[in-house]
Amino acid sequence: LRRKLGALMSPRTVYFDEAGFTGNNLSDPQQPWFVYAALAMEPAAAEQLVKDFRARKGIKKAELKFKMKEPKERAQAIELLSLMPADLRVTFMHKRMSLAYKFFEYVFESVLQDHNEFFYNLGFHQFLGQLLFRAAQNGDHLSTQMLAEFEGMFLSQSQLTTDVLFGVVQVPGADPASVLLRRFAALHKQTVLEELQSAPKYLLDLTTSSLNTLLGVLAPKLGPMLVVCDSSKPLAESAPLFATQVGNTNVEHFTLNGKTTQLTYNLAAPPALGNSADTPGLQLADVAARCVAWMARNLREPEGKAILRLIKDRTTQDLIWPTADMLQPGTERYRVNSAVLNELLRRSEAGEDLFDGLPEVVDRLVSAIRLNP
Repeated sequence: LRRKLGALMSPRTVYFDEAGFTGNNLSDPQQPWFVYAALAMEPAAAEQLVKDFRARKGIKKAELKFKMKEPKERAQAIELLSLMPADLRVTFMHKRMSLAYKFFEYVFESVLQDHNEFFYNLGFHQFLGQLLFRAAQNGDHLSTQMLAEFEGMFLSQSQLTTDVLFGVVQVPGADPASVLLRRFAALHKQTVLEELQSAPKYLLDLTTSSLNTLLGVLAPKLGPMLVVCDSSKPLAESAPLFATQVGNTNVEHFTLNGKTTQLTYNLAAPPALGNSADTPGLQLADVAARCVAWMARNLREPEGKAILRLIKDRTTQDLIWPTADMLQPGTERYRVNSAVLNELLRRSEAGEDLFDGLPEVVDRLVSAIRLNP
């Protein structure tokens, strides 16, 4: 019945825009956060809201856009955010933290991908990403260079430089965790390089994955959607991915670490790439994204707290913060993931199968930890 209703419902228009877009450059210190906002609102309603707000505030500039630098601008942007309908959703992520997680995805997961669900359920990706991020944030030269080389593969068309990543160049005084991560990469150099060299052009960009996430979040409530996105090269490149969802009434879910995500959605047409200058709905999505980006950098400010109150129930469940919650010594997940990393390195150096019997090893370790916390 649900599928039949989805096919009969009139499509809802949803506008998407971002703040903090830097493409594959996730290390820009001036823009540490990426935010993507989705606003379900019909074009006439969006146009009326923008028109009324401009008239009430005496805004004369051609496009409704706030740079968030002056208190007056921030106050107006937050007020407009408060007027947006309930069907607003945002996802946001710390870009350098995201880069560390991408490192796991394309260095470790390229080797472990046949059993990636097992490792993701352990939180192994978070553990390794946080190890790398924390070391870099603490000034460790090796982890900083590893991330720079990894990112550099997708920023430059020149000859790839991977001498630090794969252990050709030694870095004295390196963080012990970074040494372990590099050792794994070096032991599996050929597999990792093949994965990286076949990766898509905009591998590190967060726009496409954010759009996909938000569409999955909105789909159960909205049914078929007409999607309008602020134009970007990564979205233009990924058009074939979204074309597969046009007219799709099948509903598929995926559960990982207790979180269930809808993988499919029904698009009435391929996403349209628009210009915010002449699209009121995109202007509103842009305001929402800019507010959240400002909030992420200013959570302790009164305006940051005001924005948080407005969006706290409108965020996705997979936000990426610069955290170290997996790195608390003595906790079960820290002890288990540390042991798994060392076991993978031991097996790699011995030429053994990386997965054979590993779940049983983990089960025994967990039992031992719980008997002797």
